[in-house]
Amino acid sequence: MNIPYDVDYVIDALYEKGLMEKGKWFVANNVYVLKTGNDYTVDFLQKAASLQEEETGEPVSWPFIEEKYFTEAAKIVGIPDYRQRA
Repeated sequence: MNIPYDVDYVIDALYEKGLMEKGKWFVANNVYVLKTGNDYTVDFLQKAASLQEEETGEPVSWPFIEEKYFTEAAKIVGIPDYRQRA
């Protein structure tokens, strides 16, 4: 089944409605999924949590993972930084 979907419209709305500003890497990851069809969300979250736990010695889960660990995890997993509109 193929359902027409205006991906560019949805991505534009994420920025225009302020969702990117609020959701940061969580929303940027969704932009990547929309653009590519590749969903690495689980790997991305696990890597970010792991990085934070390695540095702090404390277990952590979303939504308590700090942005800097998402930034590092995105580089490792291969998710471009869509937090700023191109």
